[in-house]
Amino acid sequence: MVTPKGRVLLTGANGFLATHIVAGLISQNYSIVGTVRSPAKAHAIIALHPDWEPHITWTTIADISAPHAFDAVFRTAGPFDYVIHTASPVDFSVTDLQRDMIDPAVRG
Repeated sequence: MVTPKGRVLLTGANGFLATHIVAGLISQNYSIVGTVRSPAKAHAIIALHPDWEPHITWTTIADISAPHAFDAVFRTAGPFDYVIHTASPVDFSVTDLQRDMIDPAVRG
């Protein structure tokens, strides 16, 4: 087995952009820890890309805007060489875009 170039924490790893980032990281031989809001999200990505399974470890963060939401990941899965933050709340029924989507993304 080839030694990975480094460890990457990728937040929101099941998102549209993040899945392209995962593909690039795998092709460049990085070890990835991906965050998702639920185990079902991770299972769905692996179902679409089963060859990714040996390259990515999943961790669940239900609410990225909660105080200390990422603490456990850094304690248990770190250290990381890189962090790529793509997680963002997505809700197409919001009434206040700033409060419901932008602020939580910034806090995350």
